[in-house]
Amino acid sequence: MSKKAKITTGILVAAGAVAVILILVFAVFTGKKVKLSDYISVNYKGVNNYATAEISIEKDELYSALTDGEEDTELKDLAKQYVDKIEAKTDFTDIANGNDFEIYFIQPEELLNNNQKLSDYVNKNVGTDKCSYKAENIKEGEQIDIFSFVTVDIKGISPDASLTLVNNSDNELFKQLQFTASKTDNLSNDEMITITCTSDIHLIADQGYVPASTETKVEINGLSTYVSYAEKLTNEYKNKLNAANIEMITDQTADKTFRMLYTATNNADYLTQANEETASDIQLIDTYFLKRKPLQNTQTETTEGNQAETTAAANSTTDNFNGPENIMYMVYSATVTNGTGTEKIYFIVEYDNIYVAADGSLGNTTTDLTKSYKASSDGEKLVNENVNSANNMKYYDIIKL
Repeated sequence: MSKKAKITTGILVAAGAVAVILILVFAVFTGKKVKLSDYISVNYKGVNNYATAEISIEKDELYSALTDGEEDTELKDLAKQYVDKIEAKTDFTDIANGNDFEIYFIQPEELLNNNQKLSDYVNKNVGTDKCSYKAENIKEGEQIDIFSFVTVDIKGISPDASLTLVNNSDNELFKQLQFTASKTDNLSNDEMITITCTSDIHLIADQGYVPASTETKVEINGLSTYVSYAEKLTNEYKNKLNAANIEMITDQTADKTFRMLYTATNNADYLTQANEETASDIQLIDTYFLKRKPLQNTQTETTEGNQAETTAAANSTTDNFNGPENIMYMVYSATVTNGTGTEKIYFIVEYDNIYVAADGSLGNTTTDLTKSYKASSDGEKLVNENVNSANNMKYYDIIKL
């Protein structure tokens, strides 16, 4: 069964259903065997299409039929033991009204093997053949949407989003249901994910409920997407980041628990001077946008039995690199002084995974600018070690804005 379902929360309460049919036929030993199938009662546990049959033998009536007119006290006692031990079973499950299912009888073999008199008596007077039984009067279950209390929690940016499922039911019965998704990682917009209930449905069917569906489909949409083109970086967004960077550089330089001049120059003399540092004339001098290179497209061609491998252009990569999808570097110059010494210091601020949200706004995954910048008195070295690093040159196309 399958259908589309809304993902919300729901509560229901269960009840069982039982149908009982009893056939009683009494036989007097006139050569006609007593058929065990005439002395069974069938109770159904669960609901239509999910029922199981619980079969019992009406032992008092069966004993009376077996011993009617019998005067042998020993044989009557053995017959009582026989009746007490015999069982009726079926292997059929998920029974529906109208189904025919087979019932068979389990004989007390040990008792019969140890009592030839009883064994002969049973063989002569008891019909132990299997029988076919038609199911009826099984109660219809109350249909419920088992996905109504499942929350599908999707986080991340397309095509790297992830999914988790949460059963939010506060009903103790339904809270036991387990669910799985056909895919939980590397999700993209417009993907269709199948959510399946993996629990045994008899868990709720035995209490009077049937699921409207055991699986549903959820379409992934509304996820943010990575910026692939520098043109999508609006001036408004870049100005917003610029203002945040200038504020961060100003505050970091003034932080008395930190020495910017020493950090940028590695000159230990600044450690002996007053830590009264300020940054002024902070200027944005360069901006770089780096986007991931596409995966290399490798093909094999066979010519006259010789296999030759052709690859795509050098501006693609093949190995599994786990870096950001894109990076933006903003490079600054500033005058930093502590009242004694003054230096021109360069700063580079890194923003990772710039994305476009569903509402069209821009964002990024950088959460702490104080951990996302570097400072140096050598601006060219700073750019080469970061923007033009060997790793970046290998995995990214570098665009100077």
